[in-house]
Formats: sequence, C-alpha cells, structure tokens
Amino acid sequence: MSEDVTSSPPGGSTAQVRVGQWRDISTLPEPGERPGRVFVLVEGCKEHSGLRWRRQEVGIAATWNDGFDPKHIAFIERLGDMDEGTGEVTHWLPIDLPNYPSKALTR
Repeated sequence: MSEDVTSSPPGGSTAQVRVGQWRDISTLPEPGERPGRVFVLVEGCKEHSGLRWRRQEVGIAATWNDGFDPKHIAFIERLGDMDEGTGEVTHWLPIDLPNYPSKALTR
C-alpha cells in the first residue's frame, strides 16, 4: 500500500486517514454499515509474579451490532498471552483483499 494515499474515515468525518493506518475504535461505523470482518488490535493484561503485564495482539474479528464476536476476541487474547476477559479492542483496520480467483469459485 502506498503511504501517500488517504481516504475519508467512515461516518462522514472530514479527517483524513492514511490507508493502512490503525483507526481508533470510536471510528468504527454504526451497525448495519460495518464491514463483516476487520483487523483488530486487542489490548489486555497478564497477571503473574504479583504484577499485571500489558499485552497487545492483532487478529481478525467479525463485527456484531454490539461489538465483535466474543469467540474471536477470546482467541486473540489466548494468542497474545492475556488473561481471559481482559482484552479490549482499541483500534481497527479495514480488510482490503482482492477478489478471489475465479477457479476458487468453480470447485
């Protein structure tokens, strides 16, 4: 992706966002306008040795009307070595993939 390309974030904002730049969770479109799946940045913690250690992990999650598929967030928490239930989606990034090759649809 080109670093110079910008696009308008969802919700009619006039701010410009670089393509490929993480977007704050507050900019996620309203239910009904959201993409089906997005990249998410999950931040949580792991408690050990008497301390709480901050963790971050990136993954793909399905969007729901009230947030994200909890199974996807739990999986990302496990990948990021976070205590269950401590992960929170703080940023998101649209998934922009090319169309599937035509042979994939004929099998």
